[in-house]
Amino acid sequence: MSHPEYYRFLWATAKNLHRSQAKSLIAVVICLVTCGRMRSFDIAQAIKARFGGKLKSALQRFYRLVRNTKLDDLKVWSPIAHHVLCAAGRVMTISVDWTEWHDELRVLTAAVSIGRRAIPIYAQTFSPK
Repeated sequence: MSHPEYYRFLWATAKNLHRSQAKSLIAVVICLVTCGRMRSFDIAQAIKARFGGKLKSALQRFYRLVRNTKLDDLKVWSPIAHHVLCAAGRVMTISVDWTEWHDELRVLTAAVSIGRRAIPIYAQTFSPK
């Protein structure tokens, strides 16, 4: 898929979001695919490198998107995950990982394993309280 088609797909996926949320989602998806890791600091570093600004601002942008309770994660991430799975066109293994970031934040992540790499396709945050 060429870059213009990829951007059109991402904008179509984010069409029901507020414009700033859509821009943040697209930035996070692009940088997530670029860095290939579901680590907030790696994604923030990729956002900083690609779009400029400070690391602290990029990290805050990522956390604001991830912690937004008004966004329906399944509606936002399902089309992206579906597209990634269909584009690969071969048998894949899906890895699931549970991470505890802080006392009040847990993250469940699913990634598609292709060769030696795992590409994150879905993450859900939880609060144990």
